[in-house]
Amino acid sequence: MLKKCLIVLIAISFIMTATVITSYSNKEVTYENIQVERGQTLWNIAKNYSGYEHDPRKLVYQIKKINNIDNSILQPGQIIRIPVNNKS
Repeated sequence: MLKKCLIVLIAISFIMTATVITSYSNKEVTYENIQVERGQTLWNIAKNYSGYEHDPRKLVYQIKKINNIDNSILQPGQIIRIPVNNKS
């Protein structure tokens, strides 16, 4: 009896995990291309796009990763992609 319960719990756990992974991995991300203006920083761009309820540090990290930016220095005229529906 204990063995059957354990098998059922493992099966339920597997199904729930697979469902969560699938729902997160199928989330399509939309991007907005912006042209960096003089004086803009990754921090103020991230604050602008993340809103008050989200941590801008996460968006700074995502922007750097998406745009292959090694440091936080932006140049006026530079085009960068911003994920606009990937709030996490």
